[in-house]
Amino acid sequence: MAKKETLEQFHREMISAAADRLFSRQGMEKTTMDDIAREAEYSKATLYVYFKGKDEIFYYIVLKGMNLLHKTLQQALSEHEGARDAYCAMCCALAEYCDEHPLYFDSILETVASDAESRAASQVLSEIYTVGEELNQDVEALIRRGTEQGVFRAGLPTLPTGLVHWAALCGIISLANKKRDYICQRMGMDRGEFMHFGFDMLLRSILPRSEEGWDAI
Repeated sequence: MAKKETLEQFHREMISAAADRLFSRQGMEKTTMDDIAREAEYSKATLYVYFKGKDEIFYYIVLKGMNLLHKTLQQALSEHEGARDAYCAMCCALAEYCDEHPLYFDSILETVASDAESRAASQVLSEIYTVGEELNQDVEALIRRGTEQGVFRAGLPTLPTGLVHWAALCGIISLANKKRDYICQRMGMDRGEFMHFGFDMLLRSILPRSEEGWDAI
């Protein structure tokens, strides 16, 4: 990497790290570019040299989070040959990722423009889209592996099944975090027990219909 590119990367990392801290403390909506400049100890004008605005800084943080998540899930999936064990490892890895990187987890749940025009206008949006597609392909490959092994039900459409499960897994983890007191009081479960109950229900939805009494609707 050229010296100029290395320096640019350094400044972008410093600015995004400052924004990361502020977004975690006070939320993105309440954070201004002036706040980020003060936190990063840069002039506001310097921020605009490296980012077009607050939204682009946020997208940069989303991209960092997605790259880390992609690496985390690839490792979890590669450690298990059996699809069922790999599925469980994916669930646990996603929950641990949320615990360790809550802002990253919340950011990847946000709606980010993915149309061709937006991607053409923004390099970071294009990269987010690419990593998102790679994540989809990893989950899709897991579903395909499971059907080939006879662990999951035959005939599952891999991409829709993968997307539904990804959305559901993120939803379960998010709900467990936001409603932990209610879950404990009403269900007698702690956060981890509730998540694993949800993960198990999702897994059962793609098991062969005869297994463990599952009867698909």
